[in-house]
Amino acid sequence: MKRTSIARPRVAALGVALSLSLLQAANSAHAFSVSVHAEITKSELAQIQGHAGAGMVFQWDDLALQHIANENRKVDDIIDGSAALFSPERHFTNEDVSAASERIIELRKRIIQTARTTGSLPSGARPGSRIIREDLGKALHTIQDYYSHGTWVELGNTDIDRRLGVSVIPRVPASVAPCPGNPNAIAAGAGGALSTSYFVGLGTRETFGCDMDQLPANKCFHGNYRPTCMGINKDLSAHDAASEGVAQNPLHGMARSLAEKATREFVQGIVDELGNDYDALRQFFNVRSSFVAVIDHTTSMSASIAGAKNLVGQMVQAASQNPELAPENYVLVSYGDPDVDPAIITVDPQQFLAHINGISLHGGGTDCPELTNSGILTAANAASFGADVWVFTDATSKDRDKLNALTALAKSKGLKINFALTGSCSPTDPGYIRLASETGGQVMRVQPAQISQLADAIIPAMGYGRGEVLNVSRVLASGSVDRHSLPVESGMQELTVALSVPPNDVPANHSVVLTDPQGNPVSSGSGVVIRSFNGNYTARITAPATGVWTVSVSGNGPYALTAGGMGTVQFPLFDFVEVNADIHGGVFPRGGFPVAGEDALASASVFGAASNVTFEAIDLAGNVLFPIQMAKQMPMEDPDSYVGYVPVPDNAFRVRASGVDSQGKAFARVHAAVWSASTLSVRRTEQTPVEGAAGHAVVVPYQVQNAGPAGQFQLTVVADSGFGTGVQPATVDIGAGQRAEVLVTYAIPDESGLLETSEAVVTATRVGNERDYNSVVTQIASNGTAIRSIAPGETVTGLSGAAGDVIAFRVPLPVGKTSLSVLSYGGSGNVSLYGADGRPASRESHDVYSTRPGNSETIRFAALVGNAVYFILSAESAFSGVSVRVQ
Repeated sequence: MKRTSIARPRVAALGVALSLSLLQAANSAHAFSVSVHAEITKSELAQIQGHAGAGMVFQWDDLALQHIANENRKVDDIIDGSAALFSPERHFTNEDVSAASERIIELRKRIIQTARTTGSLPSGARPGSRIIREDLGKALHTIQDYYSHGTWVELGNTDIDRRLGVSVIPRVPASVAPCPGNPNAIAAGAGGALSTSYFVGLGTRETFGCDMDQLPANKCFHGNYRPTCMGINKDLSAHDAASEGVAQNPLHGMARSLAEKATREFVQGIVDELGNDYDALRQFFNVRSSFVAVIDHTTSMSASIAGAKNLVGQMVQAASQNPELAPENYVLVSYGDPDVDPAIITVDPQQFLAHINGISLHGGGTDCPELTNSGILTAANAASFGADVWVFTDATSKDRDKLNALTALAKSKGLKINFALTGSCSPTDPGYIRLASETGGQVMRVQPAQISQLADAIIPAMGYGRGEVLNVSRVLASGSVDRHSLPVESGMQELTVALSVPPNDVPANHSVVLTDPQGNPVSSGSGVVIRSFNGNYTARITAPATGVWTVSVSGNGPYALTAGGMGTVQFPLFDFVEVNADIHGGVFPRGGFPVAGEDALASASVFGAASNVTFEAIDLAGNVLFPIQMAKQMPMEDPDSYVGYVPVPDNAFRVRASGVDSQGKAFARVHAAVWSASTLSVRRTEQTPVEGAAGHAVVVPYQVQNAGPAGQFQLTVVADSGFGTGVQPATVDIGAGQRAEVLVTYAIPDESGLLETSEAVVTATRVGNERDYNSVVTQIASNGTAIRSIAPGETVTGLSGAAGDVIAFRVPLPVGKTSLSVLSYGGSGNVSLYGADGRPASRESHDVYSTRPGNSETIRFAALVGNAVYFILSAESAFSGVSVRVQ
């Protein structure tokens, strides 16, 4: 398969702590290459279906498969500390087979638990589809690496290792010697027992991952694709090996074949366990997003909430009549001043409607500004990727300081923020107009009784496969006419058009004419619904004719115009990215804007029957600024992704993709987000995973770099899943061309479980110019209950706690130790012991336990296979003065 390359016009710094030689080698492969991981994941998962009876079949779409593949690739991200150099348990390197196999078991368990979690969810809960896609990607990466990094194939195995996802693989004895004398050459018989390769040491490009001082005797290097350190990996395809100028490992084909089969069987096993449970399969395979309503509940909103109830009733009815319109879940946040209610999350449309009917009006009736941005932030944290958020209010916001953090969060999750305004502290809040524009949403000014007429704009957006054909904001000179072309490809099920006038302090009057591809004006009738109200225009056309439609706007004044449809082509993903500075290859989104003056690397995904795809930057009025050269089949990158450099302009822009469908008919798709250059950048300064124990805080350093004039910058942090945040200092003064460090604190909730994650957005804004800001996205993981380390032969005394408390311990096992006892004794109260081999123990998940009355408990382990024993001291009542001994 031919891979193309793109010349880089200008070189920008991509790393903060890695040598230039490593950065220049960033397109090399590792852990299979990113392209191989992506190909295996998408091709195998595309074949899997779930069946819920009565002909109900579930299957992932292209976007869902891409999300899973993207989570798979993130496991190789060196900037976030996930690469093999820092996290061998994610890659089956450094013989960390017990921890790696434990990790797969825990991820599988959480996937199934999440799929079976239906009904209402706690406020702050992450969308189930997001958890499932993240965990699938992580688990599959580790499973695939097992066959490339270990000696399973060299030992003569021709079938997969079915222990993965089921049981813990025993520790590798030190006596196993797969590479005696030469760490790059595996011996005949591969040492006679399973082993995995080592990736240790930073060094230079020639020695990266190949530090002899850190390699145990007679063990193997993974290798870094240099003649001096080839290692035993089976990562490279023939093409990749040729591009590296090295010989391909002849066992690559077998390793890949087994990785493919293991991928398929792991996921199919989960589907089989879910059985024909409709709700669980729908959650597992979900290809839809959330519908999100944010409602101002102050007393002046009485009539508006009545209109919102009517609108939601229409939505619920439409979803019940057409399952294709049913979202993943419904999210409701009501707010006022000074309160913002917790998010209500439910998959039940009737519950959603009942919650809206139950909104209690209170407060905020005498002063206009409300906590609108805080309410939207709460909703955005709970929403699924790509959700439409509708805000119903009659007031401006009083928390403008949260606008940039909210915008950054919405863009990172692909959310569109829309407003239904039934009033305003005159003029219309410019923050609303900006937020809607930058996320691809719209501001509709309506009377309370007209809210239900928004159904023709909202209900189609609930549907699967909707894409934007047009999104412009223009000012029409009096007496002129704007004509906008809408290419409709074959098979488009529905076309919608919406025009609004966001500002209320500028004269505006428009007339809209929609014509079909034959030039015939379209009016309401069979399959067509057109409405005009309060300066707004909406059109909804079922089964539109293939060809180029035209929207003509005459009159005068500003307007915003969007058009979209449920078609056969999607353009949901466009990100500015950085090359992975590890030798794994691939590119990774960092969040935020490109920095002014750079040619920024970007990645895009277009799904469906699309060919001859080209990209161009367009300004917010829809004028073409310049073409963007992007290509597929880049070295070591996902073969379905387009990659190229964007010469970042001074003004804001969107990206449009154009081409033809399978019938040769033209299509156009506009990516919703608005991009612009920033004078500052924000990034982490340490390449380590951000993780910590439940109930504890993690402090993470970030660097803010100022490429513009000297100024003061404000820092904000938002995170989902109930993770608390703080930043010190909250404002920093940075000179021109200088940088400053800030410390962000993430407080991991007490109740968070093992592997639970949160996504945080750190934003820096130039004080005095809120449009000059930038952000970075960070994932934080919980390690579950805080775990204390205790060695065999050690005693801990003076333990105390309240009823229900849990104290967790980990006992690292020396090589050769296969049995262990744990005793508790002394003091007052009543405690129990629960223990597990190779995985964290709990009252619900354990291998051994002792629950006698009082504090004298003993648990015993025999035939241990993990590299550590875990146990908890669980308080049945308050206790004090208790001792624990391991022997």
